Formats: sequence, structure tokens, C-alpha cells
Amino acid sequence: MKRKKIWVMDRDSLEKLHTGSLMTRRTRLLACEQRPEMSDQDGGSIPEEGAIEFKSDPRWQQAYSNLLHVLSARENWPHKKKHP
Repeated sequence: MKRKKIWVMDRDSLEKLHTGSLMTRRTRLLACEQRPEMSDQDGGSIPEEGAIEFKSDPRWQQAYSNLLHVLSARENWPHKKKHP
């Protein structure tokens, strides 16, 4: 399965993103596989420089930590409830 690449971003860049974009990034980070050894990706593909693919990558830990830090500073809005 081909996944969109997740690029390394610093906190300043993350703070400029819309909350919805941050939540999409969170979903994509959580969808990363644990380790290359456990991956179903084609072994012949070469990862691009700066792209995060696996949770075992130290950059994944930093990216997720930065994301949570930025999200924690955002206001929480209740979900829109559908009215009958």
C-alpha cells in the first residue's frame, strides 16, 4: 500500500498549520508501521531523505512529540453534533 510521505517539520512550522492539518498529520503519524522488519512495503523502495516511515525512527518520536506539544496549546472545540 502506497502511503503519503510524512516530512520532518519543526515546531515553528507546525504552529503555522491549521488544527485540521495537524490532526491529519497525527493520523498519518499513527498509521506508520512499527519497524521496517514488520513492514509489508516493497523492500526495493528507497525512502526519501527526510521522510518518516516507521515509528522506530527517532524522527517519528520527535515529530509526534512536537505535534502533541503544538496541539496541547490549541483550544478544544466540541464536535459539531448533527441535529435530526
